[in-house]
Amino acid sequence: MGALKVALVGLGVAAQVVYLPLLAKRRDIFQVSAVCDLDGDHAETLGRELGVRSYDRAMAMLEAGGFHALIVLTPGSHGPLVKAALACGCWVLCEKPLAYSRAELRGIPGDARLMVGYVKQYDPATQRLLSARPLPGSRQRGDHRGSGNGPGTAAAPLLPGLARRRPARAVRHAAAGRLARDCGPCVRLAGRRLPALVEVSGRLPDPARGRYGLCWHHLPDYPVYRETIAVHHDHGSLELCFPTHYLPNAPTSLTVLSRTGTAERTVAYRDLAEAYERQLVAFHRFVTQDEPPLTGLDGALKDIVTAQRIIRRHAEQTGLPIGGECVE
Repeated sequence: MGALKVALVGLGVAAQVVYLPLLAKRRDIFQVSAVCDLDGDHAETLGRELGVRSYDRAMAMLEAGGFHALIVLTPGSHGPLVKAALACGCWVLCEKPLAYSRAELRGIPGDARLMVGYVKQYDPATQRLLSARPLPGSRQRGDHRGSGNGPGTAAAPLLPGLARRRPARAVRHAAAGRLARDCGPCVRLAGRRLPALVEVSGRLPDPARGRYGLCWHHLPDYPVYRETIAVHHDHGSLELCFPTHYLPNAPTSLTVLSRTGTAERTVAYRDLAEAYERQLVAFHRFVTQDEPPLTGLDGALKDIVTAQRIIRRHAEQTGLPIGGECVE
């Protein structure tokens, strides 16, 4: 097939700064056919600039059709919209989180034409880190630190991926669910309505014989979003430093520290390849070549369970009453 006809729903920062410019860049494989936003005037303005149809209701756009795939960039839970798009026969690329509960996703088959966007999986530095993983059996400690006003997505899935020497597909935010399930995390939350600080720590499952720690700070008035992941083992350290979110052509840096005899060797890598573009290319291959995405429905479900386990653990530690899926 030629260029894949796509529609976008949700025309906020992610769409304007990342997705629309990259889709315009990759006209060889994508053709924007429609846009949608609850702000009808905003959608009409962008639609006119792009020369495509605009809508203020996603269901009206789905009913009109004229595209093969839908990119979902709206805030909050995406479950109902994704289910509707899949029912209409669309291929779907949905930004995280896919939903807030497993109940919202009931009825979606495991082989659904669904890709969930975890862009750090497609970052060249992340994939290079996997190829530089520690030796088998070495003791490890992993640390994740996120700060700023960005999404604060914990890239902790790197830790079980390294510990178990899994392929790149193991690198997903949702994989942190194995940590919560196997290790019973210690959780600390601090803040008012939205926690300003979230900390999760625990022990990595065998054979890693190590520990992990996650820490996220929400600083809404601090403009410099930053996220770092460090893995320490017997023979050195590996550290990823992700730049401010939605900043095009800002490379992630990977620093590898290794021991050579009595000396230390430090190697730094910075790759200018755009992770969001790589993710879009992967989506195109998913649609046109049936190449499975790194995260689909199963990974998104694990992501939900991870969050629910953290909430449950916090409730157990503080005596807060909870119910629903969190206690199942």
